[in-house]
Amino acid sequence: MTLFCARYRCPAAEFEEQALRRCLYWRAHLLAPLIRKIQPRFFEADFALIRYLGTALGRRNAINELAAYIETTKARGGFARNFLRLRISARKTSDLIGLVFQRPTEPGADRSDREI
Repeated sequence: MTLFCARYRCPAAEFEEQALRRCLYWRAHLLAPLIRKIQPRFFEADFALIRYLGTALGRRNAINELAAYIETTKARGGFARNFLRLRISARKTSDLIGLVFQRPTEPGADRSDREI
């Protein structure tokens, strides 16, 4: 969470919402406000992943959790999450993980063991 908030200049209180917006498929992004009003817990699995990523200590842990999320979504996602893709995008999330955990250019300064 710390690295994400520093990179995107957002307060820690807005981490989950900002990360969700950056990772949603475009159609999910458009429909998310309506879906959340009708079914408030619809994005709970997505928020659970984002919360975990906010405390992940490194890229490997984050990627492993993303892989588990993908398998769970495939197995139990249902029509809306799998076919309509009303969920976060694994590619966008993976790209975000890569950006947040990228290695600094300064020698000896390794950020990979800090939380997002």
